Amino acid sequence: NENCAQVCSSHGLKCSADGLRAVNSCKILKEKFPCENGCSESFGPDQPAYVVPSALRMHQPGVCLVNQRGDMFSCDGKHPNTRRICTCT
Repeated sequence: NENCAQVCSSHGLKCSADGLRAVNSCKILKEKFPCENGCSESFGPDQPAYVVPSALRMHQPGVCLVNQRGDMFSCDGKHPNTRRICTCT
């Protein structure tokens, strides 16, 4: 489970925190992930993100999480139960 900084670096690119803000919507998350249990407003350095279906119920499996905290967009965030859209430039 890599963070976006690591993923982008492995492709010779850099992660863009501004890019993460640009993909921070339910509409865009639904274009990349199933979001089978809808979207939820949340916050965390690993978001925006999709919670994998195998996650424990307390982590909201199958939900796409839209980050509500403008100060929490991070290329370094990761969580074992979430998958992200990495914005590399």
